[in-house]
Amino acid sequence: MNANENMNPVMNAETMSTEQPVVAPTTEQPVMEVPVEQAPQVETAAMEADMPPLPSEPYPLPADDMPEMVSETAAPVYQQESTNDEANPTEDTSSGADALEAQLQQQRTQSQHHRTGPKARPIHFNTTSQETIHRADPNFRYIDPEEQKRKRCALDIYQSFNSSRYLQGSVKGVRPVFDRRRGESNDNMSYYAIVSYGPYQVYIPDFKFSTINQNDLLTMYRVNNPTCTMADAMHAYLISRLGAEIDFIIDQLPEDCDLDNNSIVGGDRASAMRRKRIQYWYGTNSDGTPYVNENDLAAARVVAVSRGSVRIELYGVESTIPARELSWSMIQDAREDERFTPGNIIMVRITQITRNQEDDYAVIYAASVKRAEKDRRIEAMKIYTVDSEANGEIRYVEPPRQDHPNGRIFVELEKGVQCMCQMMTGSTPPLPGTRVRVKINRQDPERYFLFGQILYPISKPTNIRL
Repeated sequence: MNANENMNPVMNAETMSTEQPVVAPTTEQPVMEVPVEQAPQVETAAMEADMPPLPSEPYPLPADDMPEMVSETAAPVYQQESTNDEANPTEDTSSGADALEAQLQQQRTQSQHHRTGPKARPIHFNTTSQETIHRADPNFRYIDPEEQKRKRCALDIYQSFNSSRYLQGSVKGVRPVFDRRRGESNDNMSYYAIVSYGPYQVYIPDFKFSTINQNDLLTMYRVNNPTCTMADAMHAYLISRLGAEIDFIIDQLPEDCDLDNNSIVGGDRASAMRRKRIQYWYGTNSDGTPYVNENDLAAARVVAVSRGSVRIELYGVESTIPARELSWSMIQDAREDERFTPGNIIMVRITQITRNQEDDYAVIYAASVKRAEKDRRIEAMKIYTVDSEANGEIRYVEPPRQDHPNGRIFVELEKGVQCMCQMMTGSTPPLPGTRVRVKINRQDPERYFLFGQILYPISKPTNIRL
């Protein structure tokens, strides 16, 4: 080693690295040529679905522009973990607000590409329930409650669109598709049911609002109104559902899937009802028995009320309860009972079920409100004895007919206990709601009936419904 190499080792190293001698190949050590791999070319196909945009103002879309649901045989899409930086921000998402924002971005990205949903199948339930334990989140970070509610509702809407998850909301209004002032024929009029879901409005067209056949619905309405048109029938049907709590699936999003600047989305109640019907009415317990059986108690939704009946919905299937099954007492008008208001939950007992899996998992059932309650008439037979007097309220007035030429009056002594009396004489008309004094004349212990006589009125009714 010479002196120059010792004085400048760095320069010597650089010179050696840049000026390496080339050794000629020999037969003992051949030099093989390494092929250069080319990177595969990735074709980027357009994945966005052809879907008409929703308006930014509260005006419904034409029914023809609503996209069809994806087949239920498609694979389900739930909250998938994505490696995209836009779908998974690098910032800390440990707090509830940051995690919600990340899920919103992920669902928005999925909605722009595709939409699939799982096939509806019966659910297998555990026969025993476990106690739920709750605890506070120590890492909670406060954000604006209204903004957090909006983000959570937006996340639910994205998930419903991507995976056919059904949501719940109340019917707030009914809106025609065409403006009557434009001269459109009423026979061709279509309607949207407007459902409120947080700050968003869900527009459900009339043909997607129910699983009932529209021709059957028209026939039903023409019993009382022979000149009723299809538009009149659908309008009356939707109006009767105002205030009702319903299930629905989001099947249309605004343009670019932007829920930050748009509050109107499209919905489908009929598909949600079908999915829920299959899952619960055809679901089984772990022991193989049906999940819903006759004589079961159920908390059903009130969706519509008329004078002589109440319409309920349970697990996606509607049923009509006649007035005679609403109470152990006679009811003149079901609309006067505060329990029977659209949107309320009432306890019913299922009395009959008919299932037909071959007919698209069809279900028909009957229910009773009074059979879910205690029969107070049994104990009343010991209280209201013969020759005793009591105060009551006229609940039902039956006009004269062939078997009762003088008519009958039913006086409710207490909830579920009535006394049948003869028609009152005098100048005071027997109006429902009138408080009267009654004398018990006879008992029927087998049918738990009380028969009596109205002595005199105590007070006039305060609220009269015509």
